[in-house]
Amino acid sequence: MVSERHQDTEMLGTGAMDSFWKYVVRTTGERSLGKFFWRGFILTLFSNFPTVAGSYLRGSVYRSLFKKIGSNCFIEKDVHIRIPQKISLGNGVCVGEGCYLNPQAGRIEIGDNVNIGRGCILRGDIHIGEWVEISENVYLHGDGGLEIGKHAHITQGTQIITGNHIFKDPTRPIMTQGAVLGKVEIGEDVFLGANSILLMGVKVGKGSVVGAGAVVTKNIPEYTISVGVPAKVIGKRE
Repeated sequence: MVSERHQDTEMLGTGAMDSFWKYVVRTTGERSLGKFFWRGFILTLFSNFPTVAGSYLRGSVYRSLFKKIGSNCFIEKDVHIRIPQKISLGNGVCVGEGCYLNPQAGRIEIGDNVNIGRGCILRGDIHIGEWVEISENVYLHGDGGLEIGKHAHITQGTQIITGNHIFKDPTRPIMTQGAVLGKVEIGEDVFLGANSILLMGVKVGKGSVVGAGAVVTKNIPEYTISVGVPAKVIGKRE
């Protein structure tokens, strides 16, 4: 399903207080100074505790901020978190150092035993099944909705994009024209090779393999192997 989202930045306030409240809402999801300072205090105080002890401690302390955190979760240092009350972690989740989690208008829901490598960005409405492996420096853009099935493996540098800017009107700045959004669905047991790119609205079928550097612009059938730019099916898993 493809939808449009429009924004006119000229209508937004530009004063100091407007900018401050805009930042408060972006980081907490609410226009509340109390929650802004409380959440900021907790995240700042505990975000850089070193070693495995700090990772385990954050998995416990952040339960007061997140919608849900299961047992035995590890959150490494310097993980940047916005609107934590819209983030859920299952049991045994590991979030690597330097990651950025921001559900924005959606939710981030991560199933049991998911590993998220260092330097990953998760932004928007993202739902990840159990036993998913996400390698380093993966970018998950979920503004249009993103679902990842269990046992999927998303390798380093992969980008999944669920939207695109509207640029039809040459008389207006592109940033004021909004975006087109389309949900991306990744099936169970899918393997996405390093630096692959998936564009909005595509479905990658169960058990399929996408080669390194491929650009997926159309649906990928189940249990197939696809490579190239744009990605094309070259065989089946047998």
